[in-house]
Amino acid sequence: MQFWKKLLSKNKKLDQFGAHQEKQTLETLIEQYVGLAFEKQMDLDGVINDKPWQIDMLKQQLVFGNDLYCSFQLLGSFSHLSETWLWAWGNEQADLPKNVIEQSLELKKFGEENNIDLFKFPKFDATKEDLHPLGIIASGMFNSSGYYVGNYGQGTLVLTFNNDYIDQIHQEKDTHYRVASVISQYIAGFEVNHYAAIKYYLLAKDYQITFDDGLKLIATKGEKQISAEFDDSLRLRNLDTSCDDSDFIKTKDKN
Repeated sequence: MQFWKKLLSKNKKLDQFGAHQEKQTLETLIEQYVGLAFEKQMDLDGVINDKPWQIDMLKQQLVFGNDLYCSFQLLGSFSHLSETWLWAWGNEQADLPKNVIEQSLELKKFGEENNIDLFKFPKFDATKEDLHPLGIIASGMFNSSGYYVGNYGQGTLVLTFNNDYIDQIHQEKDTHYRVASVISQYIAGFEVNHYAAIKYYLLAKDYQITFDDGLKLIATKGEKQISAEFDDSLRLRNLDTSCDDSDFIKTKDKN
């Protein structure tokens, strides 16, 4: 999963698009959804692997291999030749069915309401590193089973998708141990505000924040607890969980 490494530090659009306030808004969206997106993409590694993929536009399905059928939403496409991103809602030549670009249109509306040019303009210069942040935001915002970045030769599509079988896998792997493990892994690989990303993730996983002084978080879910301590730069220093012996992890950030 090397594409996750230092995702935001390489992200061209966060540096080039708009004013400081817009950059902060985009970074907040990444922090809000990166934990859930990372968790779900981990599950996809064991399901999709290197299976061939195709889109059946008549049935409006994204198909992996010969037997995994998913409903999908097309966010947009990246041209390898011109190195530009085109939102699905702005692709007038493709004459796409409106019900497969609903999320793309919702992001356009969100951009208009929050003055985010990245979502408002149909086309802009981009790089391949810009594609995963778009998938992270959309899959989190719309609670999809996951997102997929599919290379079709001349370009790359970014889609979100839903599938009951994949949702069942997510549910079966949803343990206290795993929440702590996911935190440790994505914090090690992402240039994000650790404090904000961890807090958003814990809230999304239905934990209650029972203590928060800005440098330490304590979150509980039933009888289980996660405690996270941060340095003055809000980077994770220590992560502890309390649980039974079969569901335990303790880890420290070595940085």
